[in-house]
Amino acid sequence: MPPPRRGTPSAPDRSGVRRRAGGGGVRRRAGSAPSGSPPRALTIDAWYTLYYLSEAERRRLDARRRKIWTAPILRAGLSRRRALELLARRERWVRATEAGGRTPSVPEQVATLAAWVGGRWDGPEIAERLDRTLLAAEVRTAPGVVRAIRALDRAGIPLAVVSNVLNETGTVARTLLERVGLLPHFRAVLLSCEHPWAKPSPGLFRLAVRFLGERPDATVHIGDLAYDLRGAWAAGLGAWLYVGLHRFNGYLAGQATPAERRRAFPLRRWEDAVRALAPGPR
Repeated sequence: MPPPRRGTPSAPDRSGVRRRAGGGGVRRRAGSAPSGSPPRALTIDAWYTLYYLSEAERRRLDARRRKIWTAPILRAGLSRRRALELLARRERWVRATEAGGRTPSVPEQVATLAAWVGGRWDGPEIAERLDRTLLAAEVRTAPGVVRAIRALDRAGIPLAVVSNVLNETGTVARTLLERVGLLPHFRAVLLSCEHPWAKPSPGLFRLAVRFLGERPDATVHIGDLAYDLRGAWAAGLGAWLYVGLHRFNGYLAGQATPAERRRAFPLRRWEDAVRALAPGPR
């Protein structure tokens, strides 16, 4: 079900269809809820949908993470140039694994990089340092999202987080949600680092609808990247593409294709989701 658009000649209703003014035709956006009924549940991505980093803060965090990853390589006697080459190899491996529907956890990444370099590394210590570094960063909430999530929860719409996590533990992901006051509003928080699936696999979505107690075709996923759309559609959910923070997301390879953008409804503001799904006083 697409949220209403301002300035269009059609009047949306809660069924998710759009009735042309002056005519009886009904048009329904692909990837929305079944005609005649609005979505009854939502799954939502975390990074660059619920919260984000500014471009400058993301660069600072990347530099700190790179320092954490290079330290044990340098201690093993390799050059800085070789360390950066190995980190680039690690990034390619992580992204290729994610594209296949799974994300390696931080401990798995540590073990793999240690195998390439040789020797044994302290995986828990590296994971802890990465977590502390993220918690020290200035993570911001998407404009209007806190008010919107509260309104959707009050309206009785079941909510779940479905997110790929590559550089932190699940504990820290939940801590970020708790810090901004969002965690209590979600019935489930499903993170790829804690399950055998990652978007674009449909696995996390299928698990989410079971937690939410709804059919896939009565549920919509909101996310910012192509993997959000592909995983949701593969699981039978509708999909809205959140574009409100696209200018901050540096992962250009994950952007949706033009065809995917046409199929998914573009959600520009969280207020529009509330207006569509939880109309009335807020």
